[in-house]
Amino acid sequence: MASSQIKYIYKIVPDAYHGTKLEIAKKIIQENKFQPSPYSYGDHPYLGKGVYFFEGALARAIKWAQDKFKKGEIGIIKAIINLGSCLDLTDPENIKLLKRLKRTLLKEKALPSVTNAYAINACAVIHRVDTVRSPFYKGNWSGSGIPNIELIICVRNNKSIMEMSLVYQGVIR
Repeated sequence: MASSQIKYIYKIVPDAYHGTKLEIAKKIIQENKFQPSPYSYGDHPYLGKGVYFFEGALARAIKWAQDKFKKGEIGIIKAIINLGSCLDLTDPENIKLLKRLKRTLLKEKALPSVTNAYAINACAVIHRVDTVRSPFYKGNWSGSGIPNIELIICVRNNKSIMEMSLVYQGVIR
């Protein structure tokens, strides 16, 4: 698979939000660097190894941090991200590429199954992408017929983060 199959996206995302503990958020801002989430075969991060952001959804990042940490202080970082070489899963061509890779992994690696997260991470490694971007359908469609969809960005290359600032601090009791 040639790396040219993944497009370089000339798009700057001006409002991507990352929720974490407040002390960690302050350290990230001070050091101007995120530590990516670890990833191994059995893990279930949606989009593989990287730093996760909610695109355009401050309230969702706050809710995620509250649910994750249950109590204590949380902080939300707003980042400006250059998608760059992006495995954008809103693009049907990238979905086809991922499906082909998943079939190849099942056949060549003789794995009993391949999760989407594993296939996405493998594709990102093979194609050396900077970011992975995907819609995530959370829960069922509401009674109004409007789906609850989040747009998630997984940054695999810290250089894709152009700017960041601490935009929210809160206490969970």
